[in-house]
Amino acid sequence: MIDFLDVTKIYKNDSLGLKNITLRIEAGEFIYLIGKSGAGKSTFLKLLTLEEIPTRGAILINNQATHSFKNKEMTEYRRNVGIIFQDFKLIQELTVFDNLSYRLEIEGLKSAIIQDRVRAVLAMVGLREKETCFPHELSGGEQQRVAIARACIVQPKIIIADEPTANLDDANAFKVIELLKELNLNGTTVVIATHDEKIQEKFPNKTLEIKHQTIT
Repeated sequence: MIDFLDVTKIYKNDSLGLKNITLRIEAGEFIYLIGKSGAGKSTFLKLLTLEEIPTRGAILINNQATHSFKNKEMTEYRRNVGIIFQDFKLIQELTVFDNLSYRLEIEGLKSAIIQDRVRAVLAMVGLREKETCFPHELSGGEQQRVAIARACIVQPKIIIADEPTANLDDANAFKVIELLKELNLNGTTVVIATHDEKIQEKFPNKTLEIKHQTIT
């Protein structure tokens, strides 16, 4: 459970990121975050991932204020968050397998566990046969599915997706949302920032709209 309590974010150049946001994200919810460019969606996601901190107000994770988090608690929260980017952010010099395995290697997991988990998430996104490919050998839809697999590799409690269908045709966009819906049905909280009205129509869910730096 994540609570925003009257959260305002003002950047160093005095530009307003968000103002007076109060809301709750329950565990297991599936939420669309919509709004025009510059409305504050990116700021909201950065606050949600703790990349930014509020200027005023508080964010609570399971009733604990994030401003009181020590390094251990910050690391633990971030370990439970999977992030999916609009431009995939895959490492071009690494194979699909290695793009997924490196985060588990950092955590010190044994090789056999890493192999099993990587192959399991690749099977989940329908790319088991692509593990030796490099990103440039994949289509845009396949790269985004690898990005979803990478977000899932740490078995996160929450997935945050920033315009995950922006560069995809309708068929691939729907596949991406179907994957995220499946993860959500298994208990993962999903927050998607999107401009894509077609996916909202085909897969209706709770929607938060940001206008002029506040939630309407």
